[in-house]
Formats: sequence, C-alpha cells, structure tokens
Amino acid sequence: MQLSERQDPIRKKFFDLIEKIDKISIRLFFLCGLLSVSAAYLGDTNLRSFVPILQGIFLTASLCLFGLDLWVKLSLSPNAADARSTDFMASAFNQPLCSTRTSGYYNNAVGPGMQRIAAQVFENTFFTKEICYGMLRVEVPIAIIYLVFWIGALVLGGLSISIVGVLAQVLFSEQVGARILRLFWLSRKCESIHETMRTLFLSRATGDYFNAAALNSFTRYEVSKAIAGITLSSKVFDKLNQDLSLQWINLSQECGVPQNQM
Repeated sequence: MQLSERQDPIRKKFFDLIEKIDKISIRLFFLCGLLSVSAAYLGDTNLRSFVPILQGIFLTASLCLFGLDLWVKLSLSPNAADARSTDFMASAFNQPLCSTRTSGYYNNAVGPGMQRIAAQVFENTFFTKEICYGMLRVEVPIAIIYLVFWIGALVLGGLSISIVGVLAQVLFSEQVGARILRLFWLSRKCESIHETMRTLFLSRATGDYFNAAALNSFTRYEVSKAIAGITLSSKVFDKLNQDLSLQWINLSQECGVPQNQM
C-alpha cells in the first residue's frame, strides 16, 4: 500500500531549529557538568591553578545555556505551538488561516467540522504517544547508566562529596532525570486521551456530547504538550513513521474513521 507523501513545513520552519538547539543545550549542560567535576577534582591537586580557567569556561557555558533555554521557552516554542495549532484548525475547518500549511499531515477523509477535529486529535495522540515511547527506549538506558555510575560512586566511595554532588545534579537535572519523567508523563497523558477518542468513535456518539468530548480532548492534548515541554524527535519519527502509519490506517478503519485514498 502506498502511503501519501507527508509535507510538514511547520516542522522545518520551527521544530527543526528547536530540536537543534535542544541538542546544543544538552551538550552545553554536560560540558558544564564535566567542568564542575574537573574543577572539584583539580582543587585537591597540584593543578588547582587551572580551576579559575575552568570556572570561567563554566560561567560562559552556563550563560549560553541560560540564554538558549529562554529563547526556546519564550520565543521558539510558543511560535511553533501557535503555528501547529493554527494549522490544526485550518485543516479541521478547511479554511486558509495561515500561509504555512502541512500536506498529508492528517490521514483521514472526515469532512470539515467537529468530526474532523476529533479525528485529528485521535491521530495526533496515537503518533505522539508512540513517538514518546520510542524516545524513552533510547533515553532510559542512558539514564540508567548514569544512575548506576552515581550509585556506585556513592556506595563504593573514593570520590569527594563535591564530585558526587555534581554527578547527582547531572542525573536529576532537567536534561536527564526530569526530562525522562516529563516524557513518560506526556506519553501516558496522550495514551489516556487517545483511548478516550477511540471509545468516542466506537460508541458512534453524535451531537453535543460528541462535540464537547472532542473539544475537551483537544484542550487536554494541547495543555499536556505545553506542560511537558517536549520536542518530539524527528529521528525517531522518521524511523517509526511507516509502521505507525499502517497501524493508524488499521485503527481508524476499526473505529469507523474514513481514510484518504492511497
């Protein structure tokens, strides 16, 4: 079966840049951690004269990390979310609300209106939860390695308390421990919303109840993404897309959601 070609200029214009900056931020974060450990270690050796240099580099990297974080959270992410939400509604009601439109992003043939909003939320939550799980399969093993190393350093000793403290800050930081928790939380929220939409379509509900449930699920989905603050990995998406698209076709047929002709 030939899947329709997906064109997503919103990702290219907004989310690709956010993803690149996230990768730079993670590198800067680990550089700061390495510099902190190095400064703590050298402080107890004859090379302590290098500590001010390391601290200067650490300060510069920290300021860059702070600036990138603010740029993403206060500018890039809100603009990306606005563009995605506007495209969502433009597709749902087939109206020219924006100049940058996706093509083949939503794979359903539901007519404009509340039914299409429901179908798009149904599809979005399916892909989002699966991509989150795919990202967790990559990131959790890395975090476990850090956790084992930190526990080993804590139990076996041999490292100063300052170094152990720095390692703990790395492990339980926004870029490692907290990120995994946010990613898992988002996957579970999307799974819950997706199951709500699946039940809604299977029930063949109509009228005000259907409309209210669809809007409620759309709101829950958008709020969940905003709280989690996770940019989905394009690498994981590209790897899973073919298989997930076929799964979505089977799922939508099971629930009575009409599909585009392939």
